[in-house]
Amino acid sequence: MSVYRFSENPGTREILCHVHAAQTADLNAFRLRQAWDSSDFSDCHLHPENIDPGLTVAMEALLKPRPRPTGGEEPPSLHSFVVATRRDASCVIHISDDQMAAEAEAMPAEGGAPLGWPQVCSALEAAGVVYGIDETEIFGLIADCARGTHGIAVRRMLARGLKAGKPLPSRFENLVTPFQDRVLRPVEREDGSVDFHELGNIESVHEGDPLVRRHPPRPGRSGYSVLGDTLTLDIPEETPFAVGDGTVIDADDAGLLRAARGGIPHRLSNGMSVNDVLQVDAVDLHTGNIELEGSLVVKGDIHSDMIVSVTGDVVVGGFIEAARVTAGGDVTARQGIIGPSVQGSLHSCSVKGRNIATRYAQNAALEAAEDINVGLNLLHCHVVACRNLMVGGDRSRTSRVSGGAIHARVSVTAGIFGSDKQAATRIVMDDAILKLRREADSHYSERLEIEDTCEGLEHSLQDLRHKPHNPAVTNMIERVEATIASYREQVLAFDQEEADKRHVLAEMTAACRVVARAHVYPGLELQCMDARHRFSVEKGPVTFGVRDGHWVAMEE
Repeated sequence: MSVYRFSENPGTREILCHVHAAQTADLNAFRLRQAWDSSDFSDCHLHPENIDPGLTVAMEALLKPRPRPTGGEEPPSLHSFVVATRRDASCVIHISDDQMAAEAEAMPAEGGAPLGWPQVCSALEAAGVVYGIDETEIFGLIADCARGTHGIAVRRMLARGLKAGKPLPSRFENLVTPFQDRVLRPVEREDGSVDFHELGNIESVHEGDPLVRRHPPRPGRSGYSVLGDTLTLDIPEETPFAVGDGTVIDADDAGLLRAARGGIPHRLSNGMSVNDVLQVDAVDLHTGNIELEGSLVVKGDIHSDMIVSVTGDVVVGGFIEAARVTAGGDVTARQGIIGPSVQGSLHSCSVKGRNIATRYAQNAALEAAEDINVGLNLLHCHVVACRNLMVGGDRSRTSRVSGGAIHARVSVTAGIFGSDKQAATRIVMDDAILKLRREADSHYSERLEIEDTCEGLEHSLQDLRHKPHNPAVTNMIERVEATIASYREQVLAFDQEEADKRHVLAEMTAACRVVARAHVYPGLELQCMDARHRFSVEKGPVTFGVRDGHWVAMEE
């Protein structure tokens, strides 16, 4: 007969241990645990704290005298006590402080019913969890609990809330391409090759052009706690425009920024500015060729083979190398304008502007609508100055013009012309005079045509006067006389205009000056209309002008 027997109280679900007659050696916890592990109740929740007290009472009962059982009856147990309890699986839901997470804590079943779906759902409902429930996690919890260890809790995050989306602040949409965002993409040629100098035009704007559209802030998505509470964040205030120079907010649309003047748009944070001056560090393959409405300031150099075309001024802190620069305003190159050595009159370095000023120029083509000023030397250049060419300051005796061809209307001034190597240097001062003379000759031809017409009309008038007079003939005579009078007035006007032009021609010719403050070397050639002079000997400081069709030394 077994010393330890176990039974269940159906009402309380308690497991009782019944200790029967035995030897004192059998009454110990080890023997009881052996019997328990082989019993049908071994998966129930054991109460180890009840074992030693229960065995102590059984030992005391064993040591007391007891009546012997009669008639084959089984002796009563020495003592019975609760050794275990049958427990179902349990599930408790814990809500985080911010109510954005719901975690389940489940205890595996110990001899009782396992954890099931309805039990978990009931626990969630009891905790008030209605949002963000993850069914996959519920299945995982049930599976973990089924294979879990007795007495060790299983945890799973069953629900997560949704945080409210961050509100979107004001959004600024550029309606034009600012200079910083210029797409620098080489232009593909017809043969499939690419031109790395030509990277696209720089966009210019005009007064009134729309620049930036401001879109209002928008709320983010709504969020929810696991308890179903709606979560939202406050919409931020509208971000103000950054109203840069040359821009203004539209009077009728507070969300639109317009250009207050023409120029180059520059990106600002939350806005834009419009500058009539573009500033770059250099003009090279990084910037590409530049074409814009406005002025350009280059801190460094304009590199070889680059093209610059602007409607305003160009100011270069360094050199203009073998590049082509065209400006509607003035061009200033603080260090110099230098092209490669050339054969003949073709120059790969070309600079055009209203006025041109530089410290040094060599192997370049310079063309100014007004004046050209060179600080030191002008060497082997092709120059067109519609007024004056000044090389060196007012009193410079060391500045030099040597080689090349110079076309000027009023004056050419330098310290030294030519060189001791007799470099061929040609100065032509009759371009504007020739143009004016061609206009005068053209007017004279028109005058002759009118005189021929008048002479023909005079003959017709004489014939009409010899015919018998009637109203038709009289009317014709009056019309011919009026036409002749009109032509005569035109002839007088032509005569006056021609006289004025001849006077201007004389003044322009008389105003021509070539001023050498120090030396003129052989090789210098001067030309103004029919007046030509070539220097064959060196001369000291001298000023030359045109008198009576000849170049002569002037007394200034």
